[in-house]
Amino acid sequence: MMKKAGVLLLTVFLLFAATACAKDVYKGVRKAEESRFYLNYSMFTGTDSHTLELKQGDVLKADLVAADGTLKVVVQKEGSAPVFEQEEVSTGYEEITIPEDGAYQITVTGKRAMGSVSFTK
Repeated sequence: MMKKAGVLLLTVFLLFAATACAKDVYKGVRKAEESRFYLNYSMFTGTDSHTLELKQGDVLKADLVAADGTLKVVVQKEGSAPVFEQEEVSTGYEEITIPEDGAYQITVTGKRAMGSVSFTK
């Protein structure tokens, strides 16, 4: 009887752990507008993105706050190399000069992240 209970308990634990790891989680505020992409989160696991139409010479201002967890950010025009990429974001401010006209996708990927990102044209 004890063996069956142990196996059942282990099975339930493994199912819970597997579903908890696979789920995207976002607790916070998200604003995606024509000239701005803003995320402020107390918990972020997963990926979010937004596309901004930018012109050559535009300056994209990035305000990044990494309070906990890990965060990756990529700014890229489709078919081109990234104009900005950070694998492990730390708190800071960046100004990204846009090299050519086009639609630039901002992709933010978090794992148990806390903080905020703001990209403003």
